[in-house]
Amino acid sequence: MKMYTVIGYYDDTDGQIFCDHVEAETSLGAFLESATTRATATFVAAIPGHVHEGAGIEFPGYGVVTASTLEDEHGPI
Repeated sequence: MKMYTVIGYYDDTDGQIFCDHVEAETSLGAFLESATTRATATFVAAIPGHVHEGAGIEFPGYGVVTASTLEDEHGPI
């Protein structure tokens, strides 16, 4: 078993991002492990290891952000 960091989000809460730490044999196993408690989630990545926000990964805020939102806020991309 290896540690994985599973990242995903929820559509029904305006794209709220989550980051789970699970043990699994494979990345698919990590998604399945996370899904046992997040049945309505959309999964994005399973990263080997135990990654934390601010130390190995950064999120755009509370939820997912579209490119057009970034452009509206910060100018052309």
